[in-house]
Amino acid sequence: REDNLFVRDGNLHIVAKREDYNGKAYTSGRINSKGKVSARYGRMEARIKLPAGAQGQFPAFWMMGQNIDAVGWPRCGEIDIMEQMCNNNATSYRRTMSTLHWNANGSFAGAAYSPADYGQNIVLNEELGARYRIYGIEWVPARGNNPPKIIGYYSDNAEGNCDANNRVEYFWINLDGAGMDCFTAQEHYFLLNFAVGAWFIEGGIDPNFGSREMLV
Repeated sequence: REDNLFVRDGNLHIVAKREDYNGKAYTSGRINSKGKVSARYGRMEARIKLPAGAQGQFPAFWMMGQNIDAVGWPRCGEIDIMEQMCNNNATSYRRTMSTLHWNANGSFAGAAYSPADYGQNIVLNEELGARYRIYGIEWVPARGNNPPKIIGYYSDNAEGNCDANNRVEYFWINLDGAGMDCFTAQEHYFLLNFAVGAWFIEGGIDPNFGSREMLV
């Protein structure tokens, strides 16, 4: 709905609200570039101001393999560039996570379901939502004897260039494991969303949650 997803003053606003709508207690928004913009290799970044921390909120910036309709998840591959799962521990308000998901038995249609994942996180000295930050990955092709890899990072220099001297790297993975060709054989499209509540977030949703927004 336009109430949950709109552009204003140069920002994409993704808004989560407590409201009764179609039998649900909350509404929010998600946008994706499927069929429009996809990429493989290079630097994938977004300048994001996350909402102030609140138990149960789950904003994310991620990518999905564009062949998902043909092979399904996780065979298509998923790259979670930035996730903030706010639970009942206030440390989670300062933590950003990056995770890859794939199918260990292969990326082809019909490969036996065997989900695999690898993730890392970093805890900052202030809430993620205290300022605009750049969240990104550097997706590197194979070079000589070096396998392809993904490096995850963030930068507080949200107006500048996030080169290797101006970012904090906290996630590294080589893309040479079983089933990981989903990250090298195809492009992935982008998704941005602000979820509220999930079975894996401890503590439920803050009973005082009203309305918050993620700015991109």
